Amino acid sequence: MADSERSEPAGGEVEGGTAPSLAVPSDHGSGSASGGLAESVRKVFVAIVLLFVFIAALQLYFAVQTVVAIWFADEYVPILNAIFYLCVIAGGVSVIRICMRRRA
Repeated sequence: MADSERSEPAGGEVEGGTAPSLAVPSDHGSGSASGGLAESVRKVFVAIVLLFVFIAALQLYFAVQTVVAIWFADEYVPILNAIFYLCVIAGGVSVIRICMRRRA
C-alpha cells in the first residue's frame, strides 16, 4: 500500500509542506503564451484586413482611370491622369509620414 503512505489530507497539505497549487498561472512566466497567441491572431487579422483594403484601393484606382477615360475628352485624359497620379503619390507619402511618426 504505497499509495496510502502518500495520500494528502483534506486541507491540501502534504507532509512537510503544502501541495503544489493548481491555480491559473499569472501573467508572469508561462501565462504569456496565451497572450502571444492572442497577439499573433490580432496581427493575422490586421494583415487580412490590410489585404482587403489594398485590393479595394487597386479596384478604385482602375475604376477612376475608366471614369476619366469615359467622362472626359481624349485630349484631357493624360492631364487628368497625371493629376490623379500626383494625388495618389501625395496621399501615399502622407500615410507613410504618419506611420513613421507613430513609430518614432
